[in-house]
Amino acid sequence: MRFSDYAASRLLMPAYRKLKRNPSARYVRHVERVNAMSLEEIRAHQLGRLRAVATHAVQQTDFYEDIFKRLGIRPETMTWEEFAELPVLTKKDIREHREAMTSRNMPRDRLRESATGGTTSSPVGFLTDWEAVHHRNSATIAFNKWLGFLPGMQAAYLWGARQDFEEETGLKQRLLNRMLYRREMLFVEGFDDEAMQGYYERLSRVSPVLLQAYSTPLFLFSGFLLDHGLRLSIPAVSSTAEPLLPRQREVVEEAFGVRVYDWYGAREAGRIATECSEHNGRHINAYGLHVETVDCGLEGGLGEILISDLWNIGTPMLRYAIKDVGRLEEIPCTCGCALPRLVEVVGRTADTFINRAGRMMPSVVLTNRILKDDRLIREMQVIQEDFDRFRIRVAPGEDFNNEEEARRTLSVWLDHFMEQQNEIVLELVNSIPREASGKTVFCRRTFDPAPNGERVRKEP
Repeated sequence: MRFSDYAASRLLMPAYRKLKRNPSARYVRHVERVNAMSLEEIRAHQLGRLRAVATHAVQQTDFYEDIFKRLGIRPETMTWEEFAELPVLTKKDIREHREAMTSRNMPRDRLRESATGGTTSSPVGFLTDWEAVHHRNSATIAFNKWLGFLPGMQAAYLWGARQDFEEETGLKQRLLNRMLYRREMLFVEGFDDEAMQGYYERLSRVSPVLLQAYSTPLFLFSGFLLDHGLRLSIPAVSSTAEPLLPRQREVVEEAFGVRVYDWYGAREAGRIATECSEHNGRHINAYGLHVETVDCGLEGGLGEILISDLWNIGTPMLRYAIKDVGRLEEIPCTCGCALPRLVEVVGRTADTFINRAGRMMPSVVLTNRILKDDRLIREMQVIQEDFDRFRIRVAPGEDFNNEEEARRTLSVWLDHFMEQQNEIVLELVNSIPREASGKTVFCRRTFDPAPNGERVRKEP
């Protein structure tokens, strides 16, 4: 281990957290104790936390007080069978009842503004209490230790959502990042040889211990490295945001010479599940979450994923439908860990757009770029039908009132993003239809460019 990584992770970061009275590091031990439990002990921990959150929710929110009263369930003695009777919580519920879902008597300085993810629907705001944020961060630290990474070690992020990280707006932020957080941010825009050469040079310069990336950009960058005979010595590589397809995994692992760790998360819940060294499904963060699947008419054991936060009492979220589909398994992993595993997650893929010049534009970047306010556009889907022809489906929000203005605005935005003039067809719809997987997809390309020297072939 380099001295700079040792000093920041073992000395400076612990001292800084102690100074700021940040308990995240202390909670890591609690996460690891849960990770080492039997399945029976894990379920007991989860039920105890669900009872605690539900009791607070009934006492402090009109929304849950009404639900538990109507069902005749006492939250402090709630059983698993009674928990399963709670209605599924949707983004629509949060949008329409966010005030009634928010804890009444919690001081404002104990709450942090949060938002749901925006894969198809616009993000919806809610509140997370800071204690829950610390518990969530501790789980991320604990699972990253599986990769050999500790906070303070040099990390690089090949990322598509700028809002996930605070902007370095002043000298203090820049110094903190250089000395403590040590993050090199590579926000993906277009993907051509010049951009990827720049990523390669920056990664070579900072030599990170961990490269964390959106799956599609990571796959494209790995292909660039292989095509140009370039190597990077990065001990840990992790992927997220989209399912990592088998072919993509092969290319990434060939390019970096290490096994890639895939993890599944969401803005509503933080780190949900992470691969272990066996790479046989993602282990659930049972310390901070209860994850279940419910039947949605699909075969192969696939069900709609529901998340219950075991710590957030700012806006309690019980049985929240995260709009993904997956398959859970409770058979112990060969690594010896009894944590349940998500062995399959489907519905979070996003195609790569291609402009007429042949430049690849990872559409996952769009996920949180366009939809900023659900009052204007509630849901949207962008479909590339040809190099410069797009169909955009929009489910209007309550403040949407001008179709032609929306078409012009979207046209200007898309021309800028694709670096060309485009033809767009705007369709106003009541909602975005689900795919066969049960997922509503934000972006899709419906054509394959001809495999000649001027165009790029769509990867399988």
